[in-house]
Amino acid sequence: MTNFVYVYTGAAPNDGTGNSIRDSFTILNENFRWFHGNIWPDQSQNDLTANITSTYISRFNLVQSGEVQSGSFGNTDASSTYLGNVFTASNSFQGRLGAQGGNAAIVSTLSATGNVAVANLTVNGSATLSSLTINSLNNTVIGNITPATGAFTTISSTGSITTGGDVILTNANVTNVRYLSRNVSNFLSANLQSSATISLSIGSVGQFNAVSINTNATLGYSTISTGVERILVVKNQNDGVVRQITLPSAFNNKGNATILIGANSSAMLQFIPFNTDSANVYVNITNT
Repeated sequence: MTNFVYVYTGAAPNDGTGNSIRDSFTILNENFRWFHGNIWPDQSQNDLTANITSTYISRFNLVQSGEVQSGSFGNTDASSTYLGNVFTASNSFQGRLGAQGGNAAIVSTLSATGNVAVANLTVNGSATLSSLTINSLNNTVIGNITPATGAFTTISSTGSITTGGDVILTNANVTNVRYLSRNVSNFLSANLQSSATISLSIGSVGQFNAVSINTNATLGYSTISTGVERILVVKNQNDGVVRQITLPSAFNNKGNATILIGANSSAMLQFIPFNTDSANVYVNITNT
């Protein structure tokens, strides 16, 4: 039996041409047997596994399917469609779409010309949104190809912004800054070595450095990054001896590669690299 068989009730009442009572119930039993074997094979389950075609309105509390085709999908909106893995809602979609009680939806393409309200949205690929309003965004990476990279035209914050990496501004102006607190490295409890190296690379040491000196010293540069300013304060010990510091070049405001620091005096050296070689590192020297 492949299709339902109808009970023949005769051409007219009591004309004797219809199916007998026994034959009628036999047909009904066969119809129910086909229904249980094909539409609802496991009667212990409350699920319905079938290919259902409806030309009117079908209402389900839960739909679990790899493919749902419908000209109208939702509660009251007749303009929402769900075809395979593509869901389109031209107006406000009212309903739940997904496998586990409507709490999860697997959709490869979601497009809407109206509003879409989602409690929890997980995007495995990339998402392009013309406007996005989020009530709370905590511990979430933002980006397109690299999950930790986000490209924004304007960022506005009424609170503090904390970043663990570098902030790179290209052709940008930083305005209305009330205060800048820079990293400081205090080595005054130690002495500058007779042969010392000044690092002019990003993130190597603090921008402000202070060290004591009790012997003549020759300074050199390690990695040089253009535009990385570093300030070194050298304090001469109070032993009545003048100390001498030799720089890699005479490109400084004193015009000499050798500077002297008097007893119980200090000097501030401001290093500004205009290129990545030592000859192009300008040193502004301030003696106290």
